[in-house]
Amino acid sequence: VLYCTYRRCRAEYKRKEIVLMSPAALKLLTAAYENYLKTSKKFFSYQFRNADDLMSAVNGAQQLHEDGYIENVSESVYARTVSIIPSEPITFELTFKGIE
Repeated sequence: VLYCTYRRCRAEYKRKEIVLMSPAALKLLTAAYENYLKTSKKFFSYQFRNADDLMSAVNGAQQLHEDGYIENVSESVYARTVSIIPSEPITFELTFKGIE
């Protein structure tokens, strides 16, 4: 896994079948995978701590969904606006690719 902050760079490497993952996406995928190892459940719920954490989690979840690592994402991942109060966790399920 390589890191890149620019979508252009990510798209170029994706064509070469090298997956670039943002730190936020890697953090979310790692937490979901560790939960899967403990519980054997593909469903994962992430409760953000603040507005910055929310934005990172949403961006990470969008990337993971686009790359096929997760599915059945909560509506807040693609919503135009997200409310911090009351805070609803970001939820999704790992795919087979996400578990590998």
